[in-house]
Amino acid sequence: MNRLLVIVFGLVIACSTQAATPLLWCDNCTDAQKEDMAKTQPPNTSVYIGDVVKRVVYAYNVYIDVDDGVRPPRRYKVADRFTPPADYAAAAMSYVNFYNAAPQGWQKSQQVHYDGPGSGDRIAYDVVNPSPAQNDLLDWAADNTSFVTQVVDNMSLFITGVVPKEQYEIVFWDGSRITIERDVKNMLVKYEVVQDSGRDSHNNTILSKSRDTPVQFSFIGPGNPKDPSRWAGQMTLLGYSGMSAHGGAWACTKSAAGHICTYVQW
Repeated sequence: MNRLLVIVFGLVIACSTQAATPLLWCDNCTDAQKEDMAKTQPPNTSVYIGDVVKRVVYAYNVYIDVDDGVRPPRRYKVADRFTPPADYAAAAMSYVNFYNAAPQGWQKSQQVHYDGPGSGDRIAYDVVNPSPAQNDLLDWAADNTSFVTQVVDNMSLFITGVVPKEQYEIVFWDGSRITIERDVKNMLVKYEVVQDSGRDSHNNTILSKSRDTPVQFSFIGPGNPKDPSRWAGQMTLLGYSGMSAHGGAWACTKSAAGHICTYVQW
């Protein structure tokens, strides 16, 4: 059985009750450039500047100072680096670690073979709609696939422009597949199925909702013999009519009579 190893970064960090702090990004910057970026923040605030290339995060206190050695006295903004609390330092570095984990970037995408409940029988059609089978899949994913758990747990510590996201294409025994993802920006506790990401063993899109634009399907060639009937049932659920469970190729669209499918090749 194939199972994605869980990637764990650092320590588990407790949630902080303090207000969220800005976490800005200045990748491959000099220390002076990081300090200049910190100075873009309002006085009497703290800000963190991250660098995924050099793999560091600096913390600054920003304030206004006065130079009394000139007349009239000159006011200027200062950004002083300080050693951040351990929980903030670890949480900030979890972003850096996430970015640098393979494949590098703010979005992680991998293919995983499903070996959870019902894995010897279930296919993508079973999990495209909310159902106990879909819940089994999402619960299994939460236990067996995770890049960003630590980042999610600590979103409340920072306000930041990056959106770490993990996405997995789940492959079933017959070759059908569907994509699930967790977007840290939305602080999802569980993964969600990406709409219209399902593909059956004939490589047809498994629609999650009806479309107003034309879409084609073909069951000609090798594949799971159950695909035509499962496709017809899903399309009926979405409000389409005219389908047959006997295979062939189909064109489906919206017309004056509603959503309808017609066969184009047997």
